[in-house]
Amino acid sequence: MQRKTDFRLYAVAIALAIGLTATAAQAKSNEANGGSSIVYYDTSGGSIATALKSSIFKNFTDSTGITILDDFNAGDTKFFAAEKAGQMPWSVVAFNTVADGLRAEKQGLLLPIDQKEVPLNKLGKGSYDNYGIKGIIYGFVLTWNTKKWPLSGPHPSSMADLYNTKKFPGKRCLYKGAQSGWTLESALLADGVSPSRLYPLDVQRALKKLHTIKNDVVWWTSGAQSIQNFETGECDLGITWSARPWAAITQDHAPLAISWNHAGYTSDMLAVPKGAPNPSAGQKFLAHWITDHKGQIDFVNQTGYPTNITGLGVDRYAQGVQPYLAAGSQLQQAIQENDSYYEKNLRSVTQQFIQWLVLP
Repeated sequence: MQRKTDFRLYAVAIALAIGLTATAAQAKSNEANGGSSIVYYDTSGGSIATALKSSIFKNFTDSTGITILDDFNAGDTKFFAAEKAGQMPWSVVAFNTVADGLRAEKQGLLLPIDQKEVPLNKLGKGSYDNYGIKGIIYGFVLTWNTKKWPLSGPHPSSMADLYNTKKFPGKRCLYKGAQSGWTLESALLADGVSPSRLYPLDVQRALKKLHTIKNDVVWWTSGAQSIQNFETGECDLGITWSARPWAAITQDHAPLAISWNHAGYTSDMLAVPKGAPNPSAGQKFLAHWITDHKGQIDFVNQTGYPTNITGLGVDRYAQGVQPYLAAGSQLQQAIQENDSYYEKNLRSVTQQFIQWLVLP
């Protein structure tokens, strides 16, 4: 067993090394050609990457002549591996969570934001620090099948309903992870914890509450899978990332509805890494992210993920997407995920969650 584990780790290390070498070579080639492009560390991929390329990235290239090469990575592992290897091929990094960005910041891996270049005063309060800015905002919303529970009759409306299998029987779809899915938070809210006392998380209390519905849970690990579970009938109730039901409802006419009551929300984080091949272009991109209102509107109308830029209220976006945005009145009902808590405690919380998963 130990040999198999060691081999797998060795294989992962080799794969990362090969990937870093290729990406670094791409970045160096660009430098040699005058720095006319930058590599963007992307942790979203899919429809978000597609929308970025046709909106904000395109506008950035049109205005600066600098093209952006999207390098998709499912998490932050490759970024931290690059730092250890002394190879930093990216000029902009989109951390999946602010907690990931804070971890990099505390390890001294990020460059300070050039405030002469980047207009931080055009961002909403709490949307930046000296090393990074919050990018797209996404919510964790209660989602249910309206064929089973029509809006015209009794239907789920709170996290407590998610855990009430007598009133709302059936399978529940939840994110198989400790962070960024509202799995632990929903359990505590359903168990009577007030939003103001949600953090620090009482992990064992949350797991005890989760255990009451464990046999009724269908786990998902990607946004696409979360909606597929509804479409295939594997569940009729659960928590999804906020833009996913919007796309399913408006594009596929799926019989779904959502509630922002005690929903959660968070954002990713954009930063320029220390050792970036083209830090000046990276800073220019951060500035462009903030000032390109047209690109932001195009992006949000395609994805359902807004950002906290002054002057871009909910009413600036298409009417059909507005109720699904983690913005405006929706956030008055929702609760912000505590980035600082997860930056300090994610490893411990994840270990406890994984240990609980394997219990009968």
